[in-house]
Amino acid sequence: SVACDLRQGPDPVLSAIQGQTIDLCLNAASATSRLRDEELSPEQMRAYAEVDVLAPLDLALALRQSQRTPPRIVFVSSVLAGLPS
Repeated sequence: SVACDLRQGPDPVLSAIQGQTIDLCLNAASATSRLRDEELSPEQMRAYAEVDVLAPLDLALALRQSQRTPPRIVFVSSVLAGLPS
């Protein structure tokens, strides 16, 4: 099990798992889970999109390209899905 803050992008995770075969990648975090849309500036939205969407997708692509058998990848929704915005 590897826990990592994706604000640094996927590279720290890839370094931590180097040489290992990954069967399952579970993305269960959200940088914006406790915030409402009106609380975010456009700059913050870009930063949160990087953490919540782009970095996990970059990680998934890197895992797919680095292994003969691709891992199963699960994205878990957060409380953000239940907050009215």
